[in-house]
Amino acid sequence: MKVVFRVDASQKIGTGHVIRCLTLANELRRRGANVIFIVRDMLGAMSSYLRQEGFEVHILARLNNDGISFNGINSLEQKKIELNDAQQTTAVFRGGVPDWIVVDNYSLGKFWESEMGVQGCRLVVIDDICRNHDCALLLDQNWIAEKATEPYTNLVSKSCVTLLGPQFALLNPLYSHLRQSMPSRNGMVRTILVFFGGADTRNLTAIALEALSTPYFQNIQVDVVVGAANPHAEQIVRAASGMHQVSVHRDLPNLAALMARADLMLTAGGSTSWERCCLGLPALVAVVAENQRSLSENLARNGAHLLIDGEKILSSAVWRGAIHDLLRSPEVVHKMSARSLGYVDGFGAPRVASSMGFYGQSLIIRQARIADELLYLNWANDSEVRKSAFTQKLIEPDGHHMWFTDKLKNSKSIMFIGEDEFGLPVGQVRFDVEGGEAFVDISVDPCMKRRGIGARLLNQGLERLLEMCLITKVVALVRRENLASTKLFLSVGFRLTEFQDEASHHKFWMSPNFNG
Repeated sequence: MKVVFRVDASQKIGTGHVIRCLTLANELRRRGANVIFIVRDMLGAMSSYLRQEGFEVHILARLNNDGISFNGINSLEQKKIELNDAQQTTAVFRGGVPDWIVVDNYSLGKFWESEMGVQGCRLVVIDDICRNHDCALLLDQNWIAEKATEPYTNLVSKSCVTLLGPQFALLNPLYSHLRQSMPSRNGMVRTILVFFGGADTRNLTAIALEALSTPYFQNIQVDVVVGAANPHAEQIVRAASGMHQVSVHRDLPNLAALMARADLMLTAGGSTSWERCCLGLPALVAVVAENQRSLSENLARNGAHLLIDGEKILSSAVWRGAIHDLLRSPEVVHKMSARSLGYVDGFGAPRVASSMGFYGQSLIIRQARIADELLYLNWANDSEVRKSAFTQKLIEPDGHHMWFTDKLKNSKSIMFIGEDEFGLPVGQVRFDVEGGEAFVDISVDPCMKRRGIGARLLNQGLERLLEMCLITKVVALVRRENLASTKLFLSVGFRLTEFQDEASHHKFWMSPNFNG
């Protein structure tokens, strides 16, 4: 299958759009896709970087600017710009329409998308500013379910699949790997990571270095990352050379290793937000663009980071004071870390790839571990799961943490995670053993439903259970209205016995036919 990415980067736009598209492109390539990038010629376009990553890159002719704000021009001019871009884009693949086009570009909207549809293309739109779209699949990794309503209900067609929330955040797989093995953070700050985006046009990196230049911070190790499109790079290098505890890093493929060893990050509220959260890295965050504001304020309200906003972001004294306060408050830093970890698990790119039809074929099960806590919580709080559960109220993270920790420690609770051959967790099956009976609970990732994963997961889980325990009966309790689960258990050989419990909830007892 052929996938074309239409995405731009520049000193004005920054590099975040290209970086997250590159993550998805690598995942699609890993699953067998032929991937091509189409980028506009701009200062800091990252075309060379994409080629170094092994991708075919086509460059569109340069315009008179390095990035157009979608809301900054009238609709007639916007339509002209988008249709012109669409014409240039389709000229690149005139030899054959790709299976998918992925577009991540504030300068391109519904006019462009509709024209691509006329050409027979299926579109994935990556966006986070809630516009009208004409696409088959829409990804907004920054939408958080705590907001009152789903924002795209009236902005896309009913047939459009919407992937909303940080569980779909496009992170390099290194982040999920590191998350699995990292020790818990204790709130003490010994190393600070400084990164304000690929461009950092406001030169906040230099301001942060000035804030850290006082003797009070001389024993704090500081890692400074200078982005590929940063126009102030040489100034930053000169400033850092006079500070013995500062190391400057340039041309890094990702920040995973530096984030893993850091205790605090000074950063902007852009695409690195979810990378930080995946590794539980506390942060002082500056809003440097309006499209960052909603997410940054939401995460701050929920304790995942502290926000520095307005003109305060340009004051080294403000940064110095905030850092000083956190160094003296390890309990606050520790709480930020815990809150951050509760947002994203790092498997977003595989989920998006699966939603595009690039499925894994095999299923492997393993025993659950502490790093799977968020997976279990998200699966339990899936809207379809809650509707069919005996208690339909959303499960709170703090209560779930205690439950999950207790289950892992309990030898009578056997918990399995199912993964495809690419390492994507696709569901869980749990057995709570009481005497010779085992009570089963199962859930499948929403992206993998209606593909037969549940039956395969349940069968493999039963096989492992019988290898580990002497079981005479496996029992499933299912609400009468939950037809999908009823069908699942019957399909793998369970027998049905109806009963009504003392709370007047209709349930089903099912026991497996071990003799087939």
